[in-house]
Amino acid sequence: MKEGVSIVICCYNSVSRLKPTLEHIAQQVVPPHISWELIIIDNDSTDGTDEYAEEVWQNLYCHIPFHIVFEPQSGLSYARKKGVFSAQYEYILFCDDDNWLDNYYVTTVFELFENNIDVGVIGGKGKAVSDVSFPKWFANIQDFYAVGPQQDKSGYTKNKAVYGAGMAVRKSIYLDIINNYKLLLTGRKGNKITAGEDYEICSIFMILDYNILYDSNLTFAHFIPKERFTKEYFNKVRKGCVEATIYLIPYYHELNNKPTAFSWYLIRFFKQLTVNILVNCLLFFRKPNKGLFNLMLIFQELKHPLKVYKIRKSRFPLKFTD
Repeated sequence: MKEGVSIVICCYNSVSRLKPTLEHIAQQVVPPHISWELIIIDNDSTDGTDEYAEEVWQNLYCHIPFHIVFEPQSGLSYARKKGVFSAQYEYILFCDDDNWLDNYYVTTVFELFENNIDVGVIGGKGKAVSDVSFPKWFANIQDFYAVGPQQDKSGYTKNKAVYGAGMAVRKSIYLDIINNYKLLLTGRKGNKITAGEDYEICSIFMILDYNILYDSNLTFAHFIPKERFTKEYFNKVRKGCVEATIYLIPYYHELNNKPTAFSWYLIRFFKQLTVNILVNCLLFFRKPNKGLFNLMLIFQELKHPLKVYKIRKSRFPLKFTD
């Protein structure tokens, strides 16, 4: 695999968001010994995203390899898969169409991977920016928008995933995963808000004994338009996270060496039904957003009492062909 960084931007109707994202990529400070490229994945857009991206990039005079690739199957994980297959370099940087990368992002990703051979995934720190004032409630739920610190300090995440915005992965390992393993989650499909595909990928990397590295110096701005500051939009985001949880819990159990016996899951069910509901009802009065979200997660699991157990039994241990 060739050393270098491939930036992959997955786009669905991105004309309104893409220009500043491309401008920040064109401003990257990358030394001559680091090879890099930009790949736009048009995930079945209907607004002329491909032509617009071509026009904007030509006017930025950034002379690196630039490709636009079409992916007809709707879904973020499918678009990312096409991006990985299209990339020529080992380090894949997933940049959302509304992420404005710090000028040294590409260089830092390259150096972190080169200096940490045990690391499979790298995550950075997003900062929210907007053309309107932030609502008062935003600070308490900003992690739902892939912004804010992902842990207290830089370093290994200790069995914790990083969000997909600004996430970088090793292509060779990612290819092993998607060639041998059918992912349960697809990410956003068109305008439908779903979630969890980034956490699923991170979990598989960790199960394969690769570390996840978070670096707070790896920064980007996440542009959030006013339309996403409504309670209606936030409720859709939260709902997408809750619905994904039922598929992510088995990974959490596998990573933390929880028992696989049906009796253990039966005990867990009754604990969720009693103790955990009570605890989070009390938490709700002190921290309403946290308590409500935890209760939503519990009720989502209680609605499907056997699903977590069945997923765990059927998918683990992971089996990969040589």
